[in-house]
Amino acid sequence: GTEGRNDFGTNGYRGPCPPPGDAPHRYVITLTEYRPVPSPMTTGERPDEVAPGDPVARGTLTGTYARR
Repeated sequence: GTEGRNDFGTNGYRGPCPPPGDAPHRYVITLTEYRPVPSPMTTGERPDEVAPGDPVARGTLTGTYARR
């Protein structure tokens, strides 16, 4: 698999980190499966930019998290 860009502006998963005292934040994690790409992605490319055709499968997990 290949990790895509996150809201922190980097690639990969970084976990929930809402400010202390905020109301719970909602987090949505979406995994998308595409057919194999013939060559590796370059830095900064998103899988949906280079993958051929429509996704094979997609799943979404939504959770809430708050810090004390």
